[in-house]
Amino acid sequence: MKSTDVLTSFLTIGSLGSRVVCRPNLFGSWGISFPEENRSMVHIVRKGSCWFKHKSQDKAIQLNQGDLLFVAKVGGYALLDNPNTLAQNYVQVINHFANQQITDPNFTSLFCGSYQVEQNINLPFFNQLPDFILIPAEKSLQFVKLSHLLGLIIEEDQFDDVGYQIVQKRLLDILLIYIFRYWIQTDAGRTQGWLPAMGDVNIGQALSLLHNNPADKWNVEKLASQIGMSKTSFARKFSQLVGEPPMGYLSKWRIDVAAKLLIDSDKSAAQISSDVGYDSEYSFSRIFKKFKGLPPKQYRTTNRKL
Repeated sequence: MKSTDVLTSFLTIGSLGSRVVCRPNLFGSWGISFPEENRSMVHIVRKGSCWFKHKSQDKAIQLNQGDLLFVAKVGGYALLDNPNTLAQNYVQVINHFANQQITDPNFTSLFCGSYQVEQNINLPFFNQLPDFILIPAEKSLQFVKLSHLLGLIIEEDQFDDVGYQIVQKRLLDILLIYIFRYWIQTDAGRTQGWLPAMGDVNIGQALSLLHNNPADKWNVEKLASQIGMSKTSFARKFSQLVGEPPMGYLSKWRIDVAAKLLIDSDKSAAQISSDVGYDSEYSFSRIFKKFKGLPPKQYRTTNRKL
């Protein structure tokens, strides 16, 4: 299992919710902001340019055609025609421009999508990322797959072809993974957590083993042996990069997998406890309640959609 598949398994268990938010064409004086929410946003400058102001930055950053901006948590930022323009809620601005004829050939066209992990998971995700990830057009050209994907998203957005909404959602899912690949390859070493740790050859392999085989009888010594490291060196490096010991990480992952099975399958709690590596249903229930706040059966009843 490749380390990038760790991300795929996480997004599957976490039930990634992605959607197209808006595709505004803006001209004249304008500024849009997004209310603070527990989700992430991605913006693609399809045409023209704009300015990006974030609360973490002293100065606004200019975005140009082809640039991609990923904001880890919505809130505290704005997209503007000019750094000095005041921003309004994006819904108001989009409604204002919705039925207006474009009279300015230098108008700006944006594509805005959002992501949200819909499942209640123990392992942190978006909060491991920097406030934002900016991929200039010239940088994306160096990552051929990303460049092709951006082109496909823009092309698909221009025509209401059969199934285009489903296609766009799937393309957004893929785009998120490509953004993370870019970040891991270029900048992830500056932060701590399981997500940036995937970029390390040894720890990435260990994470793959845990994600692919959560039910195995893992211990630190067995993991270290599998990736060719000493027990001490492995334990130290894993804790340093991921931010917690290997077995603590495994416990959280097992419970996240179990929670998904409780909601999506009809397996008994006893069978699920075995599927994720627990010999005792009692031990499983106790640990499950510790992380989720409810025993397994009650969690299933509370969270299963009718």
